[in-house]
Amino acid sequence: MSHLKERKEKNCLNCNAQVQGKYCHICGQENIEPKESAWHLVSHFFQDITHFDGKFFSSLKLLIFKPGFLSREYMMGRRASYLNPIRFYVFTSALFFLIFFSLYHFDPAENLKTTGDVNKVPISEIRTMDSVRYRAFVDKIIASDSSFQFAYDRQQYLKYLDSIALAAATFRITPSKFKSKKEYDSALAHGKDHNWIERAMVYKQIDNNEKYKGDKKAVMTAFINILLHLFRKYFLLHYHFLLYC
Repeated sequence: MSHLKERKEKNCLNCNAQVQGKYCHICGQENIEPKESAWHLVSHFFQDITHFDGKFFSSLKLLIFKPGFLSREYMMGRRASYLNPIRFYVFTSALFFLIFFSLYHFDPAENLKTTGDVNKVPISEIRTMDSVRYRAFVDKIIASDSSFQFAYDRQQYLKYLDSIALAAATFRITPSKFKSKKEYDSALAHGKDHNWIERAMVYKQIDNNEKYKGDKKAVMTAFINILLHLFRKYFLLHYHFLLYC
């Protein structure tokens, strides 16, 4: 219900029907003054955000424990007892991503502490170190980062290095001998045989090399950020699944 002043006239501004009471019995529009002040718009906005009544918690409980129930109730016309599912989604998703992106920041320098080599020592050499040399090597690492205490267990540390090396390989920019699309197109014109998939892959390699200048960490950051934004779409699909399944 609006807090605006009720109109003295009894004709509906929406359908021009005669109003019996505060709401039009034809279209349901409230018979209030159409002019809204800036203060009313701002205050109404915050009221919508902070207005949590019993319908919110009852709707949330049903959404979690009875997927699809709210949609069936809504389609049957039983809408006054529950929150509007579309508004519910918009509000909860906006709140979630506002909090999530405010608190979460991906920094590859923190999450990717090493790649194939550690302090310019190949992983293959780490595997073959004797115990004395390996301990001195780990002491040097821990001196710069105390979080690597687990590295004294060589097998555990090697598993960690292997997983990091795999991640680095996943986000590696594939080297391309073509420095630009123009150079690549020229090679195609002179008889180089590539199908459309290969051409698309080479174009993407050239774009990445031009954009990130071979910086693997920048590629990883961009990829993680894309995944985070795609998660929003997954959240929407998952919400629809809960509603209609």
